[in-house]
Amino acid sequence: MKMILSVVNKQDAKTVVSELIRGGFQVTKLSSSGGFLKTGTVTLLCGMKDERVEKALEIINDNSKKRTFSPSQIPSNVKSIINHDAKTEHTGDYVMGGASCFVMHVEEYFKF
Repeated sequence: MKMILSVVNKQDAKTVVSELIRGGFQVTKLSSSGGFLKTGTVTLLCGMKDERVEKALEIINDNSKKRTFSPSQIPSNVKSIINHDAKTEHTGDYVMGGASCFVMHVEEYFKF
């Protein structure tokens, strides 16, 4: 058995959850925060049999959008974090978002 922990943009969460449920998955949604732009995130927990992992990841990927931000939308302290290790300063648009997914092995599962 596996569990996918996904952090998705708050704007995408409703669609991702709906599509996972439509695909036959059970999902637990947790409000969370984080990200450079403080745009709001949702953490999803989804347990499944090993052979269903790829389908769940496909659904999450298909329904999580990357967003483009112009340099004027990025606070200067965030730009300094992003550019910290770069040899030259980033001058174009910033692309952020999508989903971060962690697939974990579940040794035991209990439902009471």
